[in-house]
Amino acid sequence: MDAFANYVMRSRTHALLIAVLSVATGLFYWVGAAVLALTALRQGPKEASLIWFWTLLPALAVAWIGNEVAPLAVLSNVFVGALVLRATHSWAYALVTIIAVTVALAGITHLSNAQWLIAVEQQVQQLFSQLQASMGDSTQALIAPDKNQILSMLSLVNGLVTSVCLLAARAMQAALDKPKGFREEFHSLRLPKGLAIGLVAICLALMASGPNQVVWAYLIGIPLFVHGLGFVHCLVAKATNSRFTLIMVYVSVVFIGPVKVIIALLGFIDSWVDLRSKFAKPPQDS
Repeated sequence: MDAFANYVMRSRTHALLIAVLSVATGLFYWVGAAVLALTALRQGPKEASLIWFWTLLPALAVAWIGNEVAPLAVLSNVFVGALVLRATHSWAYALVTIIAVTVALAGITHLSNAQWLIAVEQQVQQLFSQLQASMGDSTQALIAPDKNQILSMLSLVNGLVTSVCLLAARAMQAALDKPKGFREEFHSLRLPKGLAIGLVAICLALMASGPNQVVWAYLIGIPLFVHGLGFVHCLVAKATNSRFTLIMVYVSVVFIGPVKVIIALLGFIDSWVDLRSKFAKPPQDS
């Protein structure tokens, strides 16, 4: 990561080249988003605006040709989130901004690009029909997601990828300017109590309103989840300082659904109790 960050920040040309080419591939747009966020964090809005403008061109081409809007959404989202983090030095503000922008982009998509959503819904329904036919009539009927569920899932991906790109950019910035600084910052990441309560209240209200809103609740809970991850990293560092333990945590996050909720719940509890202060750091030689 250090070598990559050094190469990107060596000149504007290097940053533009990496960002534009990665977005143009469609698949590795998240690399361009991380480069954009790193530029915003280290060099400010003026230089980042230039990177953002030139990466929008391949992102628009990908959206037009490949019908893929994720690069366009993530680039815009991470640009705003990085500027907020630079200005406020607050992960709480930055993460809430990312969620707010994600919801706003979802609303814009719903209002201005309804035909695209309908086309995606039809493609998904066709895919589910083909899967049902291949599985036979004896199996349980597959229910394809509707437009709201599709939009919520796309928005969740947008929010998660944007958050990861901003975290990666902050880690690269620390690697260049303050080695091990990101580790300390991430371990101390905490949401204010009032914000944590508000996020939980919105999540519970969405879940209570019906199963179609559950993914929206997951989206709103991303700041709590990131807070929980910061607590888990801090706890592992104080208890065992084992990379294997962290790897197992992330494997569990990917493959065991309830683990995500548990980590978000830990983030909520830590915002009230400051759990990480309860654990003593292990001796330096362990």
